[in-house]
Amino acid sequence: MLKVRIFPGKSKELDLIKEISVLEAINIAGIEIKESYSVILNDKKLNIKNIGNIKTKDGQIIITREILSCVPTPKLSKVKIFLKQKGYELIPRAGKGDHIKFKNQNGSTIIINRDNCDKKTICLGSANKLVKEFNLSLTELYKEIMKV
Repeated sequence: MLKVRIFPGKSKELDLIKEISVLEAINIAGIEIKESYSVILNDKKLNIKNIGNIKTKDGQIIITREILSCVPTPKLSKVKIFLKQKGYELIPRAGKGDHIKFKNQNGSTIIINRDNCDKKTICLGSANKLVKEFNLSLTELYKEIMKV
């Protein structure tokens, strides 16, 4: 299964029998890309000029609308599940506005904010808080959360 996702925006899953180029997968998913976009295959950033030569059959292709040196921030729903698995509980009505507050048994608190552009994902500042809390890189954090 190959998942193609433009961030922020839509995603499409492709069930492929054989390997196809990253460019073909993006076209099948109905996503139009420009030279200023970044393309990431699994955790590797690709040169957009070579995406027609790189073959894949499964994994994840992420397209960002601006040049970024990292993967996009994860979806809020996945972050909630991830934090629950790590021993954090949601504290109802404890956050202000879009803030969502979590606490673990040791009393450690994490406050998550939604992204301003895409309310389904968390903001970069919240992702960086999680990176520090769990001693991961942003790429590793994204991979861990996408597993849940």
